[in-house]
Amino acid sequence: MKPIEATKLLMSALLSMILLSASPHVSAVQSPIEKVRWTGETNQALMDFSKEYLRGELPERYTLAGFRADIHVGKTEVKSRIQAVTYYATSSEIENRGNELIYFNQGNERVTIHSAGSIAPDGNIQIFDPANVQVVESNEYNTFSDTKIAVIPIPGLSTGGLGFLDYEIITDKAQLEAPWSRIFYPRGTFEYQNYHVQITSAPGINLQYQNESDALGCSTETATITCSAKQIPALKRDETVYWRDVINQLVVTEGELRWADIATLMQDKFDSARVSSTEVDKLFKELTEDKPTLNAKISSIHRFVTREIRYNSMSGQGNAITPHNIHETLHNRYGDCKDKSALLIELLQKLDLNPFPVLVATERKSLSNLSLPTTSYFDHVIVCNDETEANFCIDATDTDTDWNVLSAWIQGSAALPINSDPQPMTLPLNKYRWRLHANTEIVFDQKGGQMEKTTRKYSGEYAGSIRSILASRSPEERLEWAQEQYQEAYGSDVEPQFSFTDIDQIAPDLVIKSEVQYDPLLDPQAHLAYTEYDTWMMDEIDSLVIDNNHYGYQFPGLTVESSFQFDLGKLWSLTFPGQTLDLQHKYGTLYRKIHQSAPSYLEVVSTLEIPSRYIPVEEIDQFNRFLSALRSEAQLRFEANTLD
Repeated sequence: MKPIEATKLLMSALLSMILLSASPHVSAVQSPIEKVRWTGETNQALMDFSKEYLRGELPERYTLAGFRADIHVGKTEVKSRIQAVTYYATSSEIENRGNELIYFNQGNERVTIHSAGSIAPDGNIQIFDPANVQVVESNEYNTFSDTKIAVIPIPGLSTGGLGFLDYEIITDKAQLEAPWSRIFYPRGTFEYQNYHVQITSAPGINLQYQNESDALGCSTETATITCSAKQIPALKRDETVYWRDVINQLVVTEGELRWADIATLMQDKFDSARVSSTEVDKLFKELTEDKPTLNAKISSIHRFVTREIRYNSMSGQGNAITPHNIHETLHNRYGDCKDKSALLIELLQKLDLNPFPVLVATERKSLSNLSLPTTSYFDHVIVCNDETEANFCIDATDTDTDWNVLSAWIQGSAALPINSDPQPMTLPLNKYRWRLHANTEIVFDQKGGQMEKTTRKYSGEYAGSIRSILASRSPEERLEWAQEQYQEAYGSDVEPQFSFTDIDQIAPDLVIKSEVQYDPLLDPQAHLAYTEYDTWMMDEIDSLVIDNNHYGYQFPGLTVESSFQFDLGKLWSLTFPGQTLDLQHKYGTLYRKIHQSAPSYLEVVSTLEIPSRYIPVEEIDQFNRFLSALRSEAQLRFEANTLD
């Protein structure tokens, strides 16, 4: 599959599957980071469970041996006690998974680690030293989050032993930006055992829950929700999976919310951030006054917001899902997706458009797991406008893709429009995400050598993806990248001359030209039976092979128009110009036309179209065979006789 697709493999480590967090708290024993409280209180029940587990039949691979979450939702705060025990069967598992993670929110939660450590097969216990806690950022480019990660390197882990972690989080509900909710992911790429979640609530607190997991049994009593499973089998690993689509989750929310309530909440936040002023009016005039068309004005605004307002994560206290005031964003000349989107909306509205924010769940493609309304599903925001004269969606953090096309990395993602009809939807999937036009001119010289000139035009989101690779590179690095790409595609060590168009500008297309002289390989005195490989088409086909074995795959769509002009000069005259082609299949088509305008001049035009579609796992082999058939047809053959 294409390496530049922004497909994410989303399986987190053990405790990142439960979105919990922490904040600064003063205590008698404090970690050096001064973010996490430590008590050192050993839970005897946890120790007894661990020792009993080691006396039983042990698994053959890394396993979540036990997990318990006890959560109490009160009037003003939420208390969450988490206990987890993990089993390590091999040394490589210790190497790869020896750290436990706690996600913490620095603005509205306090965390207390009661105990952490390891138990060896012989029963020896080694306790974690709180001085070794590490705190790292969880923010990813393009997405919003007000969380950090406490990394707990478990000491003394040994093959056949256990690691354990026991901590508590208190959430201050008054500091939350949205109604409280929690999502549990009761399955992973390793086996879960002894899984237990219990949620209680104070009088007057209305809890709602939705359990999509077949493996997890849930029951309710007065003010109590209990979900548990003795054993949950591991998910099968695969090359490309959006795990949050395949892990049937447990969602708990407070209150009977509708999607309209979520939309109203978010709309109010964006409205509060957008305050008109002479500063904004002046900026709008500067960006649009000399632009003759609506499209040109939109393009100018888009270019300013994406490139002049640099991306910087601004999801600090009170701004996890709330954008900053646009005046602050303009003053700083930076912001995250929320901040940039709020500014973009304000400027687009001055064009008499009706833009609106759209929440995006970048780690989800399916709507099936969006069971209860909550903001917790979403980690990104874009701006859309659905009027006839201007129908578009813009990702204000994408500095490389033209505004007319949706950024490749979020196409097909689950989303919630903040408009008059706020229902979960999937963002559009373009019929052809990858669009390439390649034109190659080959002129034969008197000695049997060739001059080859190729122009490749990448369009839409493909242009944006290539631009994102090249824009930050120096001229020398761009040439090196193009050289490596060419040599890999052709299987040759030749060194063409390259030139680029619209790498540094946001434009609908990006063009790469190459020119190379090949040494004589043909005998100019002999008749010619010639084969030319449609290299760039073959390269695209090769990049589309699906490697999944257990899950289906959303194929993004490809169209390639490839044209060749062969000038045989004064050496040969065509006797057989090659064959046309009309290959039609349920997955796509490949057509080839031939035009001979002179005895020594031939033009061959091939058009490949494979529309976007979902490929079920049972069809992947068939689809890959289709690609193989296309590849075998990406050869051009013709014959010519020498001229007297």
